[in-house]
Amino acid sequence: MNQQQIQQLFQLRYNQNNWKQFLSQSFSDARFHSTPDVLTGINTDVATQVLRLGYVNLNENGIERSIAVYDVTLAPGIVLERNRVGLRNLLRKYWKDIDAAFIVYHRPENPNWRFTYVSELTGFDAEGELIKVKTEPKRYTYILGEGESCRTAAERFAIVAKKGNKTSLDDVKDAFSVEKLSKSFFDEYKKHYELFCDYMVSKPNIRQTIFNGDEKAIRDFNKKLLGRIVFLYFIQKKGWLGVPENSAWGQGDPDFLWNLFNNARNKGLFYSEYLTRLFFDTLNTPRPNDIIELKKGEPIKIPFLNGGLFEEDNKNYRNLIFPAELFENLFLFFNQYNFTIYEDDPNDHTVAVDPEMLGHIFENLLEDNKDKGAYYTPKEIVHYMCQESLIEYLCTTLQIEDEAKEKEAVTALLKQKEMADILKPELENINDALDKVKICDPAIGSGAFPMGLLKEIFTAKQTLYTFENGNTEGFDASGIKLNIIQNSIYGVDIEKGAVDIARLRFWLSLVVDEEAPKALPNLDYKIVVGNSLVSILGDDIIDIDWNLNETSHGLFGAELALQKAELLKKISKEQKEFFNPNSDKKKLAADIRKLKIDLLINQLELMIKTNGIETQPTGNGKAIESQTERYLETIGWKQQISKLKKLKLKPEEPLVFFDWQLDFPEIMNNQFVKKIGFDIVIANPPYLNVELIEPKLKEVLRRKFDTFYKRTDIFSVFLDFSMSKLLKKDGKLAFIIPSIVLNNLSYKLIRNKILVNNWLHTVFYTGNKIFSEVTVDTVILLLDKTGNKEINLINGLDFFNPSKMSVPPDFFEKFGNIISVSGDSNSNDVFDKIFNSSNINIESHFDVFQGIVTGNNAVFIFDEPEQWEKSGIENELFHVVLHGRDFGKWIIKNTDRRIIYLGPKAEIKKFPKAKEYFLPFKSTLSQRRECKNGAIFWYSLQWARDKSQLDIVPKIIIQNTRNERLKPRIVATVDEIGVYGSQGMNFVVPKTYEYSVYFLIGIINSKLIDYLFSTKFLNLAIKADYIKQLSFPKPSKQVQSEIEKLSKNILELKKKGKSTISLEKQIDNLVFKLYGLSLKEIQIIDPEFELSEQEYEAIKL
Repeated sequence: MNQQQIQQLFQLRYNQNNWKQFLSQSFSDARFHSTPDVLTGINTDVATQVLRLGYVNLNENGIERSIAVYDVTLAPGIVLERNRVGLRNLLRKYWKDIDAAFIVYHRPENPNWRFTYVSELTGFDAEGELIKVKTEPKRYTYILGEGESCRTAAERFAIVAKKGNKTSLDDVKDAFSVEKLSKSFFDEYKKHYELFCDYMVSKPNIRQTIFNGDEKAIRDFNKKLLGRIVFLYFIQKKGWLGVPENSAWGQGDPDFLWNLFNNARNKGLFYSEYLTRLFFDTLNTPRPNDIIELKKGEPIKIPFLNGGLFEEDNKNYRNLIFPAELFENLFLFFNQYNFTIYEDDPNDHTVAVDPEMLGHIFENLLEDNKDKGAYYTPKEIVHYMCQESLIEYLCTTLQIEDEAKEKEAVTALLKQKEMADILKPELENINDALDKVKICDPAIGSGAFPMGLLKEIFTAKQTLYTFENGNTEGFDASGIKLNIIQNSIYGVDIEKGAVDIARLRFWLSLVVDEEAPKALPNLDYKIVVGNSLVSILGDDIIDIDWNLNETSHGLFGAELALQKAELLKKISKEQKEFFNPNSDKKKLAADIRKLKIDLLINQLELMIKTNGIETQPTGNGKAIESQTERYLETIGWKQQISKLKKLKLKPEEPLVFFDWQLDFPEIMNNQFVKKIGFDIVIANPPYLNVELIEPKLKEVLRRKFDTFYKRTDIFSVFLDFSMSKLLKKDGKLAFIIPSIVLNNLSYKLIRNKILVNNWLHTVFYTGNKIFSEVTVDTVILLLDKTGNKEINLINGLDFFNPSKMSVPPDFFEKFGNIISVSGDSNSNDVFDKIFNSSNINIESHFDVFQGIVTGNNAVFIFDEPEQWEKSGIENELFHVVLHGRDFGKWIIKNTDRRIIYLGPKAEIKKFPKAKEYFLPFKSTLSQRRECKNGAIFWYSLQWARDKSQLDIVPKIIIQNTRNERLKPRIVATVDEIGVYGSQGMNFVVPKTYEYSVYFLIGIINSKLIDYLFSTKFLNLAIKADYIKQLSFPKPSKQVQSEIEKLSKNILELKKKGKSTISLEKQIDNLVFKLYGLSLKEIQIIDPEFELSEQEYEAIKL
């Protein structure tokens, strides 16, 4: 069958004979029973009949693979998306001796049907043997039948059919690839978006007259325009658009938008005459019986949806005129795809455009998104973090005595949708806990995490309902979701576009479960635009102090306290009323705005009375500095009061200001609620180095957060803020962030805070494959503020088959609170011996420091001899310099490079040739940080290090920036000629001379220390601070002498290009012995260790 024939078949109602014919012609070995097997013992609440039609057999390089073919007639009233657990379990017991399954789900009265592929029932183990896969199999589904596009399915299976007898399971899975569909849809979507933008920018009457030359505003307009159209493609799928006047909801035109465009009398005016009326006068406007005449004399029903998506931003935009082909091509593109209003979970994938796609589109189109450190979080990660955080919340809330069984039961409830006996007496408590949970994402993006938790809570409540009632009949799906959104979900994002998309996904989640349309809730005060870390009014950062004691100001203070409490109550009450779609939005929004302005003025006045200095200080000394700072701050508060009072008089201007305690007082303000904070804070915060943010904001963050250290990142600030300010005292946190938080010096203080407080619950290392847009290694951190009896360490490089171990809460103290998930429980005995408290610390006898940081290598370092020989620069300034790549283990390979060494106190006038060379670079060099702050001259090296130490020989040099996946991890040698080194290396210089560098190089280059950096210190650059933590047991004179002698011999042999393998093994054996490792421990490090136990014991120190 060709693609066209397959598409025609897929667009028909399900017919078993046609189906078998399709499979027979698409696969070379499809065998069907003459009489289908009727399967017994099935769940009749889910299906009235299940038939096994036969098998599709594949030959993969001599290995027979079998796909069973099933025909499932669904029970009346079953909605597949709401009964995923029942469907997963329906055929599970019949999945024996098969590798995969094709399942058709249908019901006779329905023109649509589903073709599902269940994959990964089998797989290959490490030895290449075919085994049964233990994890939940993946399910991929096409929606087929009347009114469906089916283009993608037909296109994919035409390719499968062409492969004939060479078809593999991977080919079949590829035919159901959601990722391919997502990518092709987005790529094409982006092209259409850019065509709209390019057209509007090219027209001066649009760009200048309507948008005042603001091209970003044009792009924002088109994001919203196309987003609204995509939303309506989902809505028309429900049959809610163009419903005949006297017909029921659901009887609308599934191709409403295309037909509206196709029948327009002037397609060039389609936006101004049709879409604007549809968006603003119809979908955003209540009408009697929902009737509208978009075309004269043709009354149709279109729902009033409310919610804000179709609120009009600017009436001038109604005058926009677009070429007809822009909309025609856009609709033709959309018409090629199936749209489904349901969002999948990681084990169930519908091969169609779903609401999650809106999130993906947003993340990719967002202005400068990657520069702001925002990345789209994959579904599997969202699913894991949402489930784990909710499990921990429920366990803390229920407090069943047997904690292990409680955890097991709650996990089964959320993950397997099973009700354990231990939970049956707790049904009321579980429901109550699910109703009361407060969840926040402080960097909500397109809403992935709150949407994920909405689904987890909803599914848990559905499971409880089913347990109590036997089925889901009477389960108020939409009402349950509405309550979860209103009572549990909060989110903030700095980008308005993100907030728009997040709200839209919540609206769609409600629409899913409605047979007839209802006005959507207003989410303006649930998912809000704002800066989570600082409160900004205009261009000024305002840190409102809500904890001031008003009563210390007598009657004035008492009045302020009373006013504050009353204002907070009114704000919370009216924001709750605003959620109701039938509320008077305009009046409530105006009231809330006024209340917030009054409260801000109230609080600023109190801050002036309490902490302000209103008279300019005079005098000298340190005290005057702090007083002057407070005086200037007081002036700023007064100016803000003035601005707020003016704003109050202009009701048409919005209050653009976000403050956690002002906007979410029922959760965050202790004047309103005793137990402040959220139960769960969950996020993928921005990854953005603080050096890239404006200095003013950076300084505010430095003062505000005590974990702000060195070159930290915004994600760390979000982590501290969420732990310290947003969470309840027993709250749970789930973040996915760069793994440098585990070990980098810039995050030392945040690690200390987490570990000292015993908040760390789980570390899930995900590696660098999570975000397709970024190669940074990431880690999931789960924190629990109730304290933890152990820390779970999970190495999830293979996400679906991770390795796990647990360690005590104080485990990382011995490593200076450097966290690692590598190694296993057996390795800990090895690490204990490396870090034994009785050992001799390297730093006691050696100085360890990074190489020279020039601030501009291209100016200071010459790579080739002819460059520095011809430069004419004074020869005494030149020194041999190495990069990390210029030496290997036990050998220096390249000494051709030279560095111009000018320290912080060097006088350039003494070196006229050097000055002449440097002058053209003066402007560039002057921009270096240390030059700007006056620490060095413009021509000096940025961090020159101590020349007297650089000149010492012999000394040890170690590669610094070494890729964690390279072997060996540690590369070091001895410098015997007096080389300098760049920042890509470290120096170890003797200071007591009690132990020689030849002894120490043997330890550093040993397999033992290499194992440490390959496991416990994996993901670390080999930085000086980590080398300083190394220690060794006190050696005898004999072992010192033996290791020194072996090291010297290796160095000499390496220079001659000779093998040193046997000598290196001797050093390894001596080092193992020195640290007191047993043979079993050695075999952990070196599984191919050659010595027997007797031979190893014979080594004497």
